[in-house]
Amino acid sequence: MEFSRADDAHLRATVATIRRGPEIGTAFFAAPGVLITCEHVVRGATKDEIAVFWGGEALSVQRILTPPNGSSLDLAMIEVTQRQHPIVTIGPATTLISPVFSYGFQLTERGYYGYPSYGVLAGITREGNESGGRDLFHIVDALIAPGLSGAPLFSVTEKRVIGVVKKSRPERGGYAIPIEQIAELDPGFLSRSFPRPEDQQSPMTSYFRRVAAEHEFVSLLDLDRALRLDEIFVSLTLTRSGISGQRLSVTTGGSVSVLTRTGGSLRMVRRDRGSPQRFAVDESVSLFDVIVHSKAVIIGEPGCGKTTLLRHIVSRICKGELLRDRVPVFVKLSDIKIEVGCIENWLRIAQPQASSVLLEALGSGSCVLLLDGFDEAAREHHGTLVREVERLAASGNQILVTCRSVSLPRGLFSSDFRVFECIGFNVSQQRRFLRQWFSESPERASRLERQINSHAGVIGFARNPLLLSLMAVVAENEQDFRLPVNRTALYGKAIRALLERRATSSRSGVPTRRKLAILKGVASKHFASGHETFTEDALLEQIEEGLGRQRDADPDKVLHDLVEIDGVLTVHSPQRYRFLHLTFQEFLTAQDLVASKTYLGTLAAVIEEPRWEEVIRLTCGLLSAHDATVLIRGIWNPEMEASAVGRLLLAARAASDCSSLDFEHATSISVNLVVAMSGNARPNQSSEAEEALASLCRTYTGLLERVVEPLTRKNVDSTLRIRLDSFIRIMGMTADAYSAAMLRSFLQQLAQTKEPKEESDLALAGRVIEAIGQATLTELNDQLVEALSSASNYIRCAATRALTQLQINQERQPLLAILQSGTQDQKVLALTLLFSFQDQVLTTRLFEQIFRGSCRALHKAFAFHFNRAEIELDPTVVAAVWSESSDRLAICHIFSMHRCFLSPLLFSKLKLAAFTPDSDPMIRVAAIITLLKIESESIPSLVESVMAGETEADTFRAVLAAAPSARADILARSIMDILTESQRRKHLSAILRFVVANRVTALRPWVESVAAEALSSTEMRQCLLALASLGSSAYIDRARELIGDMADAAIPDRIIAYRGLGLMAHPTAREILLDRLEIEVDQAIVTEIILALGQQGDALSASELINLLDPGNWPANWPPPELPRRQGDQRPSDRRRLSIIFALEQGMNPNAVQPLAKVAAEADEDNQIREAALIASRNIEWGSGAIGAGE
Repeated sequence: MEFSRADDAHLRATVATIRRGPEIGTAFFAAPGVLITCEHVVRGATKDEIAVFWGGEALSVQRILTPPNGSSLDLAMIEVTQRQHPIVTIGPATTLISPVFSYGFQLTERGYYGYPSYGVLAGITREGNESGGRDLFHIVDALIAPGLSGAPLFSVTEKRVIGVVKKSRPERGGYAIPIEQIAELDPGFLSRSFPRPEDQQSPMTSYFRRVAAEHEFVSLLDLDRALRLDEIFVSLTLTRSGISGQRLSVTTGGSVSVLTRTGGSLRMVRRDRGSPQRFAVDESVSLFDVIVHSKAVIIGEPGCGKTTLLRHIVSRICKGELLRDRVPVFVKLSDIKIEVGCIENWLRIAQPQASSVLLEALGSGSCVLLLDGFDEAAREHHGTLVREVERLAASGNQILVTCRSVSLPRGLFSSDFRVFECIGFNVSQQRRFLRQWFSESPERASRLERQINSHAGVIGFARNPLLLSLMAVVAENEQDFRLPVNRTALYGKAIRALLERRATSSRSGVPTRRKLAILKGVASKHFASGHETFTEDALLEQIEEGLGRQRDADPDKVLHDLVEIDGVLTVHSPQRYRFLHLTFQEFLTAQDLVASKTYLGTLAAVIEEPRWEEVIRLTCGLLSAHDATVLIRGIWNPEMEASAVGRLLLAARAASDCSSLDFEHATSISVNLVVAMSGNARPNQSSEAEEALASLCRTYTGLLERVVEPLTRKNVDSTLRIRLDSFIRIMGMTADAYSAAMLRSFLQQLAQTKEPKEESDLALAGRVIEAIGQATLTELNDQLVEALSSASNYIRCAATRALTQLQINQERQPLLAILQSGTQDQKVLALTLLFSFQDQVLTTRLFEQIFRGSCRALHKAFAFHFNRAEIELDPTVVAAVWSESSDRLAICHIFSMHRCFLSPLLFSKLKLAAFTPDSDPMIRVAAIITLLKIESESIPSLVESVMAGETEADTFRAVLAAAPSARADILARSIMDILTESQRRKHLSAILRFVVANRVTALRPWVESVAAEALSSTEMRQCLLALASLGSSAYIDRARELIGDMADAAIPDRIIAYRGLGLMAHPTAREILLDRLEIEVDQAIVTEIILALGQQGDALSASELINLLDPGNWPANWPPPELPRRQGDQRPSDRRRLSIIFALEQGMNPNAVQPLAKVAAEADEDNQIREAALIASRNIEWGSGAIGAGE
């Protein structure tokens, strides 16, 4: 059984505080106007000598009912005049082993804090002697502190209150009085049936239950079925600021470097139609990595699962599995009027019954706002919306926003927003999705899955939940469904299936053929004008025009069909519509161009525009062989200049969507792609050419063999010779019969020779193995498993990556054997593969085996994979292994598996470890870090406990360093409320680092007061950065003083000053930075100034940086631009030009696109600089929000 947030909220709403002088206790409502508590809480008191508080209200006590003198019963009943309140369900326990929960109050020197306590009911013990003693429940692994006496003991298993908390015990835990003993006070109390109408539930309880029901299921494409959210979940990929998949980075030395492309297993994934093809992605992250941040933006292409992710988070919060201390507020931003106070106004309208408690929670910073569809708000309202979000965040509320990648407004959100990217389904999620969809026909799900895995052109396509559902729609409507050979056929089938699946429910009576004609006209007209959304009036006008002579049809009914019945169009905002997915609009636009025979003239004018690439490719897929050849020859032909590489790549991609292109022209394109692969036209060209050639060869059987064979001859021109490693990568991506035979041959040759030792040979063997995985040559599975035992770690890792891509049910036994007797590295790789089975029983078994062992590498690897998997462990097994372990590092690795500790059993044990001052310091710090990630209610008590311990210095520093940003505000308040000034000064450096990392405005007055005192140079630098991060105007004057000292010894102080000015993003800061560019000489300082200008994000700073891209405009004190610039040569000035490029990308000013592209095209410039310029220009072009605006 689960302890849900509705249970939590309801129990808390029944709890009251009893104060009697300096003493405090707890009581709870068990009947209208009746509170139950412990007798010792009110012992000897009259009704006028106690004060009862509930929900901030002082209640009027009518009488106190206590046991007769001489009785050992420690229960009492308090009757009050208040009758409008929630009550708990009570009853005797039927099981003596169960997770339990309680909520009560504790007394501290600084006030009263309500706090939860989780534990385990571990049977019954006897208090007193046999004749006069009483049975008590024995509670273990719980924090029972003074003030909790009289609190309700809730059984998670039985979903009712089974006892009353009595006292703590020295070994941590406590005792509770079984609820049936209340019969000694009121014999009929347990048997009476108290009315529990819905209005007796607290507003917050009702809200949680209502929200949980709303988000329990998700429906895609308006189908007559719903899928449980806990069955469908999306994976995430962490990004920085760019959206191309590559990014720039500042090294520890202050210079700028490019994070280059890594493995290509996710190359098929696209962000949005028409945006740059991604070359690489960052490592997948867990949901915990997202929700530990107080501010986060989740980007992704339409249909990738952003909304589903937010709803999944809401559902888990309501279950008590995430963010126990937060109230979820899910808002569809297209549904609200953007204005000052818009979220509060929406709550009053959308949640009238709970609006008062929700507004109170919002004001106190207790909410997590899940704001869906930032891109759906009108651009002119973006500034207002961001200001509202920042205002609510400043109160301590947590913020999660979703937005389309191409519409993310760079520069509007503050820099403390973390950006994540939603990339849709992974392989196991695809499988689970299809099995849920075809729950009544598992064989159809398996058949579609096999077709997807064997169809290289749609593997990436199937990662998108919306587009995967299109495949399912088509497969469901065709008895003998087979995936089409190209995308255009799939799109056509999908749209027709949507239009026909509910034809009998149509109000308009308009046939499918006429609806398609109308949709083509709507799509083409608005795409050509650059619009993805259109007004209702414009849409109705086009529908009426499309109906032509069918005068009996009502345009309003046709619009209703297209939106409500067919689901091809969707409401974007009031009175505005758009296609359900941009792909629909692009495909229908292509269909309209082909039908009207205007495609040649229209597309000739837009070949160089990236947003038209999908339309061009889809048009080629719709044309006959002759017409497609004419169009593709117009895009590129051999007579064009060698510099027309972009058109060549587009021609190759377009040809890959058209299986009927003239084979000779396809060969010509392929040969020229080989030239591009070995040429130096621009950065990334080789990898793009490889991917384009592979895509082309997948479409045209025999093309790869025809192109490659002549290029491998000894007498071929060296400029045309294809590199073997490129050849191998292309074979992996092509996955046709020829490439499969070649890869098998390569693997056989490797098996027959001694294991390679030269680095180049090892690299080649690794590429062959990875290509086998990419080509999904499942018949070579056994050979790859054998490669896991190679003496070369490089080959072992390559085999692991390959095996994870072979989407089959691998044999587990060989992997388990390696885990038992292999080397350490082999064991880690085998564990990686075993996690891919997504088997809970197997994973729990592996957990026991690994954490009862002593291999630290396996401990670390298990925790790493568990945090990224979607598997749960049995809490009782985790608790047992933890209790038996004496290995400190092993226990710390267990603590790092944060998701485990959402279980009440493990959560209570975790709190014990965090609150025990005399426990091992390493274990305690690890427990505290995990506790901080799970909840914030314990933070005040936790800080107090830490500061009272003997190792408080190390522990407190660790707490501040590891604190999630979502807990920063409450931790800051605890620092001010609990620590003395001498303690704050003792930990000054740690607190200042915490302020800079989290920009905690609550500590600004204190930081300003500290900055006015005499500090060491190190402390003063930290203090200045803290002031700058908080936007304190006091920093400007201090920065002027520091940069005025031009001595060499003052360089560290000047660097800090400029770094702080970058954090300020203030007009005065910008003026100082621009002025100092002409004065400073030291390269490290100049680099800091450039990067700080990029952080300003204004047009003036961008203009100056664009000007500095040209070395001819550099200040006279900079290194002269006349130095020889040989390709690959790194000059002192390179750092500055790289810094300028990085700074321009930070500012995201559209005016920088062309100057950066010009740098990328400089043939004599260093490749690293050209690569950085190209990435920056793409990121700015596609991230500035200029694409896809509405009318």
